[in-house]
Amino acid sequence: MALGNLAAEPENHEDIVKLEGITALVGLLKSEEVEASRYAAFALSNLAANANHRQQIVDEGAIDSLIQVACCEDPNAQRQALAALRGICISPQYRVQCVRLGVLDPLALMSRTEEKDILREVSASKAQQTRHPNPPKEHCPRSESAQTLLLAVVLLASFGRAQLPAFSTPPPPFLFTHVYMCMGSHMYPW
Repeated sequence: MALGNLAAEPENHEDIVKLEGITALVGLLKSEEVEASRYAAFALSNLAANANHRQQIVDEGAIDSLIQVACCEDPNAQRQALAALRGICISPQYRVQCVRLGVLDPLALMSRTEEKDILREVSASKAQQTRHPNPPKEHCPRSESAQTLLLAVVLLASFGRAQLPAFSTPPPPFLFTHVYMCMGSHMYPW
């Protein structure tokens, strides 16, 4: 936990990296002790906020281990692992790698919880995974629909039943199906 708190301050990042903290944290992710994995994920999420350290986090094999922690039974460990994965996915080059290694599985499983903190993290992670690295500058109706749908998902994840905003153009039906399947039918009035 101490290392996670130190990693919360950007001025400590270089010292943590120089002292091989990333290697130690990735090793702790593989621990049988869920609490150790949770705190390691917490520290890695703080370090992943720094673009200079994402490459080393990925090179050390953190993605696989974080996905394993995200699949454990402890909701706090799940949330911390997902936060670290989301931090890694800020860099577009790691998004495909995360998907190939299985990040969508824990996202789908975690979407079925009623824990609001987890649902917020899932929504933020899905938004990060789908964020375009170079968004178009011109207005795009599909982009507007996707943004509106994402807002609806975040509202539903945060507050349960929510009134969906009106769409200026209808989104593709598969998006509603995906949201419906991931979030669970109990959250929707239709």
